[in-house]
Amino acid sequence: MKTKVVSGLVFVVALFVVPSVLAQPFHDVILFKMTAETEQGFFHWEFNNPDSFEYHQDERVIHGERAKKEVMEIYETLALHPQKNKDELAQVLKENGYDDLLRLDIHWQTARSELYTWLWKKQ
Repeated sequence: MKTKVVSGLVFVVALFVVPSVLAQPFHDVILFKMTAETEQGFFHWEFNNPDSFEYHQDERVIHGERAKKEVMEIYETLALHPQKNKDELAQVLKENGYDDLLRLDIHWQTARSELYTWLWKKQ
């Protein structure tokens, strides 16, 4: 009997706690802008709802489907949610090909008009 009560309690807590730390679905995003400066160059990903995608690598700028692919890929890699901190986000990038990261700047606005900003600089 105690096991069923504890299991039920864990399930109820999971329903309310876990979703708050899961990545925000992309369809709930109004704005996503990220800039990463590395020893090798400059990268910028940008999305403005409903369908404006832009990707920069140094001086090269890409729009359209190719930019959408780049933006969606980095967004999914980051798995953004409000509780993430700048060090966690920088670490994710370092583990995914940007190991020489010098600076990271992220602006993210949800469908509820909540704006989050992270700024990380290498020490």
